[in-house]
Amino acid sequence: MERATQIFASDVQQLAGIRTFVRAACERAWGAGHEEIAHLELALAEAAANVMLHAYEGEAGRPIEVLVEAGPQEVRVWLYHEGRDFDPAAVAPPVFDGSRESGFGMYLIKQVVEEAAFFSDDSGRRVVRLVKKRRPAQPAGGTMQTEVEQLGDVTVVVVNAQELDAGNDQDFRQALAPVLKDCRKLVVDLGRVQFVDSRGCGAILSCLKQVRGNGGDLKLCNITKFVRSTFNLMRFHRLCDLLDTREEAVKAFQQTT
Repeated sequence: MERATQIFASDVQQLAGIRTFVRAACERAWGAGHEEIAHLELALAEAAANVMLHAYEGEAGRPIEVLVEAGPQEVRVWLYHEGRDFDPAAVAPPVFDGSRESGFGMYLIKQVVEEAAFFSDDSGRRVVRLVKKRRPAQPAGGTMQTEVEQLGDVTVVVVNAQELDAGNDQDFRQALAPVLKDCRKLVVDLGRVQFVDSRGCGAILSCLKQVRGNGGDLKLCNITKFVRSTFNLMRFHRLCDLLDTREEAVKAFQQTT
């Protein structure tokens, strides 16, 4: 049994560190290359971001104690905090018609872990407990930097980040703001993105909404395995085209003109 604990500050820039801490314990117990670990990371990121942004109401520097126990068949993660209580039953169900950019976190958590519990311990601290069970191993398949290329009337944006989450979704929105101003045909290349959470999905949906407001459309391409699985949970395929390559995405626009 691998057991580790660490205290993190309530700062969204700490989300990657929290995931890394838990992933390391999981990999010591299970080895690398398990898709379940990535699923646990997604639930963990959503839960931790909710603690930071909602339970602590965005107040930086408040403590979040992370305890992880990784056994042969399952991993349990506890998040201890001193913020507001949370009632998952009060969360409105998600809407997948593109009208909302947020509110998907609890839905994603329930989809990717076997247990998500919210309660208080004997000392009065709030607790989030996540449980992920092991299945047979499967191959694992700060500032936002983007590259922008204009191919005729199609704008291609390459996201140069491994993660698109609550720690950089605002950077993503700011980086794309000047691109979106008059854009009608947008391709977003996600080939370097290995992790996306609900806030990252919301940032992409914001781009989709703005481009369609301009009378245009958005296509996503080069989507990595885990990011695609998250998009499938979010029903992205109902909202925009998900294409294998940049060339296919650009060609799809050209065929509609």
